[in-house]
Amino acid sequence: MKKVMFELSRVFDNGEQESPQIVPLSEAVESAKMGRRDFLKVGLTASAALALLNSCGIQKLSNAAASASDCNAFAHDGSVTALAISSDGKLLLSAGEDNIIKFWELPAGALIKTISNIPATTSLAISPIGNMFATRGLNNSIQLRSLSDGELIKILEGHSSVVNSLKFSSDGKFLVSGSSDSSVLIWDVSEENQYRYQKIMWHKDSVRTVAVSSNKNTWASGSDDTAIVVGDFDGNITIVLTGHKSAVVSLEFSSDGRYLASISNDNTIIIWDLLKGVSVKQMNPDMEKNHYLHSLSFKNMLIAKNNENEITLWNFPKFDSIKKIKSKVNIFSVTPDEKLLIAGKKEKTIQIRSLPNGKLVKCLMDLKCSPSTVKGITYTSTNEYGQLITYTLPCGSPIPPGATCVCNCVPGSVCSCNKVCTCQSVSQRCTCNKVCTCQSVSKRCTCNKVCTCQSVSRGSYCRCNLVCSCLSVYR
Repeated sequence: MKKVMFELSRVFDNGEQESPQIVPLSEAVESAKMGRRDFLKVGLTASAALALLNSCGIQKLSNAAASASDCNAFAHDGSVTALAISSDGKLLLSAGEDNIIKFWELPAGALIKTISNIPATTSLAISPIGNMFATRGLNNSIQLRSLSDGELIKILEGHSSVVNSLKFSSDGKFLVSGSSDSSVLIWDVSEENQYRYQKIMWHKDSVRTVAVSSNKNTWASGSDDTAIVVGDFDGNITIVLTGHKSAVVSLEFSSDGRYLASISNDNTIIIWDLLKGVSVKQMNPDMEKNHYLHSLSFKNMLIAKNNENEITLWNFPKFDSIKKIKSKVNIFSVTPDEKLLIAGKKEKTIQIRSLPNGKLVKCLMDLKCSPSTVKGITYTSTNEYGQLITYTLPCGSPIPPGATCVCNCVPGSVCSCNKVCTCQSVSQRCTCNKVCTCQSVSKRCTCNKVCTCQSVSRGSYCRCNLVCSCLSVYR
């Protein structure tokens, strides 16, 4: 077993700083040449550093997401009902039965912010141009909200029954919505056109799903009437596809827009050639009784989920089955590069899995929802809009360059120290704020278990003194 090493340096009250030295724990105190009081501080700090490693469950620093990888961490306080990924694959929105929409950074999985008091929804959509997102509202309406701060932009009213599916066009100009009122509405979501819509009333029953092509002026809708309608954003219907024997519940275009995949409650998957208007492949996966297909993703790989927790991956265009993933998945989404599968579950969790092997990478974590045994780190960073955002990651995760640590490895459900307590360096001489552990009870922070900084009470906050000696842990 390798020795635990420390990087030891001292900062004096005149501003001078010694060059850091990496030494074993047994030599740390002897090499520091400190007085009795400083000797004691460093010894206590070194012991606390080992305790911190054990409390976080970190055996190796490279194991960044140890506390959340086994899904003991929760993302929502209720079942996860909807997911949406931005066109650049860097942002994930999730909705749950807790009436909250959460923003997550991908692939790190950091929680960015939450929006409360949102009507429960099973459909989210992010505009490809990154300015807004859409979600189902109250009384059969649709809410358009700003992607930068979550503020409500516009309430869209036009459907007379519940909205089941939402998708933006590839240029972000249009929003397509399907409803149980049997209609498809094509909304012009540019403010100058006052959010007007065209109504398509071809279907004879509830519209269960809508899809849009990523590079063509095309949308599609699937209904309980078993038909699939394909049209353009001028309101013209170009193709009607028939072949399923039961409700069409999910649709997705291929990456080039030529093919359309459909899933039906008849437990078949059909691949349609839209240039020819015919089916080119019909698949009947090996399903047990009552294992209905539920949803799919289709770009350069076909991914389908049934209602018995199994996800199947097929390659394209041969459609050979390449992987089966068994997990209690309620809803899933795939990043544009098809490298990550994001799976929301009824058990309050959201998994990130790598593709195509299906390996579990991590589970997303909100400390406010997670058990007290789950620990996390919170930090602040400035986003692309110039806003200071607080992020949350599992204990032991690396903090991005330029970010400032607020709380390090604090338990879930009880941490509010980011609001009442932060360690701050004086004249840039103390760096303990990067690994600060806060105690919200006394409204003071005791600069933590890997840093010998002393906290000084200054009202509701505290500063580290000018003579702190910081210890970084190495394996």
